[in-house]
Amino acid sequence: MTPPQGYYKDLTGQTFGLWTVLSFCECTARGTVWLCKCGCGKVQRVRSRNMQDGISKSCGCAAIRKGKGWIKGYVGYIPLTKGMVAAVSVHRVADLQRWNWYVVKKKGLYYAYRNGDRSKGEGKISMARYILGMDYTDKREGDHRNRCTLDNRDRNLRPATRNQSQTNKGVRRDSYTGFKGIRRCKAKGSFVGRFQVRLTHMGVCLHLGTYDTIEEAVKARDEVALKLHGEFATTGE
Repeated sequence: MTPPQGYYKDLTGQTFGLWTVLSFCECTARGTVWLCKCGCGKVQRVRSRNMQDGISKSCGCAAIRKGKGWIKGYVGYIPLTKGMVAAVSVHRVADLQRWNWYVVKKKGLYYAYRNGDRSKGEGKISMARYILGMDYTDKREGDHRNRCTLDNRDRNLRPATRNQSQTNKGVRRDSYTGFKGIRRCKAKGSFVGRFQVRLTHMGVCLHLGTYDTIEEAVKARDEVALKLHGEFATTGE
C-alpha cells in the first residue's frame, strides 16, 4: 500500500536512525504512519514526522547502547572482562546489562559469570544458567549447542545433564584422524589402513568395531551416537 500520490512523499526503503521504512500504513490528521523495522528486528508503526524530525530513532533499543550492553544487527552483546563480550538475544540486553559480568576460564574455554547476592547466600551465577532460568537446586548444566561458550543467545542454549554435555564435545586436538571417537589401528607400533571406532555413553567406553575406510567408520559411529545421545550427538565430525 502506498500513500495517495501528490499529497505525501513515499518513504518506503528509507532509513531514519535505526528505522527502515517497510510500507505505508495510513494517513491521519497528524500525518502519515508507516510500518518500520528497527535495527534490533522489532517491527512497529511510526509517524513520519517523528522520524523526519529525529524524535523517534529506534524502538528504544538505541538507549541500551549507552548502558553496559549494545545491539548490532539482530544480536545483543554484553561486555565482559579481559576485553571479551558475550552474545545474547536482543530482548535479553536490557536485563543482563544491570550487572557486571566477567569471564571464567575452564578447561581452555571461557564462560560468562556475575557475582550473586551474598545476603541471599548466592555465589557465582552463570549467564547461561540465568538465561535458562535454572536455580542453584538444578543440577543440570547450561549447554551451548554450537560449543561457543560465550554465545548465550536463547537458540544456542539448552539444559543438559553432565553426561549429555560431555557428548557435545568437538574433536580432540591430538586426533590423528580429525574425527571424534575414531583412530587409526596400529600394528607393531605403526599405523595400518583400518580405523577403530569408540563411543562413550554414560561414562562407559563402547567399542564399535574396525572399518576399512574413514567414511564407513564415521557412518557407523553416527548411527549409534544418534540412537544413544539424541539431540546431543556429535555427528559428521
